[in-house]
Amino acid sequence: VTELGFAEVLAVFRMKGKGHHEVVAGCRVAKGHCVADGRIRVERGGEEIHEGKVASLKRNKDTVPEVPEGAECGICVEGFTEFEEGDKLYCFRRAMIKRTSL
Repeated sequence: VTELGFAEVLAVFRMKGKGHHEVVAGCRVAKGHCVADGRIRVERGGEEIHEGKVASLKRNKDTVPEVPEGAECGICVEGFTEFEEGDKLYCFRRAMIKRTSL
């Protein structure tokens, strides 16, 4: 696992689209960076409450591949809609390690 950074949820937005509802965590990246092809671990009160893939990552309504430290963004996480202000979102990547025989 490679930790990339973390963001704090500042606001929660419930969006209605064609045939679906989306919950967006309005965040500020506090350390490192967040990436669209990463995974997110949601923590509340120091406890992990969900882990999932980044469903979307946006800045100023534009889909972006990465958001740097200090920037604000909108993050959607697959299978999770229960964001609360103050939640911490840790962005990471899992690396596949190839096994070799000795």
